[in-house]
Amino acid sequence: MSLRPMLYATDVSPLLKAASSRNVSLVEGIVAYFRENLDDPDEETLEMAREEGEQLLRGAYADEAESEDHVNIVSALAASLGVQDEERMIADGSWKQSGWDEYGELVGPMLPPAAWEKFAFLTQRVRPLFGSEIESDWSYYGYLLLGEVKQLRTALEQLANERPEVASSEFHNEFIGWLRQAEERNSDMWLFAS
Repeated sequence: MSLRPMLYATDVSPLLKAASSRNVSLVEGIVAYFRENLDDPDEETLEMAREEGEQLLRGAYADEAESEDHVNIVSALAASLGVQDEERMIADGSWKQSGWDEYGELVGPMLPPAAWEKFAFLTQRVRPLFGSEIESDWSYYGYLLLGEVKQLRTALEQLANERPEVASSEFHNEFIGWLRQAEERNSDMWLFAS
């Protein structure tokens, strides 16, 4: 089994608002997502989603790391708010995590720090919504606001113009295409990997 990031050109503001609102009633959407999308969910799993979801939404983990369970709860919240919607998907996980990592290793040392920060916001588990960090051995999420999407695309295109090894990267060309799709849709970008 391989970790496969999926990208969405979507408005992340409902999720950002949920993270700051402390609206615990949103937990019902989380539990409904678990109930509808897990194969035969048991009551223990649903109760965990409810309890941990309520704690996340209350801000109880603001000074703690988000765990694997929390990441999956955030994904369920994103789906229940329409952020993580199949109709908004622009990358379906066909690139395994290793492809993303290799690309990051290629461009990371060459990108200006501000551009690398944008790439990291999306792919490096460094921008949690509810905790101080994301500490998960498997699943993770990330996001870019539209302005950040544009900044990252511009920096990567400039890098490709200067460095043939970047321009010839199959992943680079695909990634630039995803960034452009988000811009064309005037959308932010949401990533969930599982």
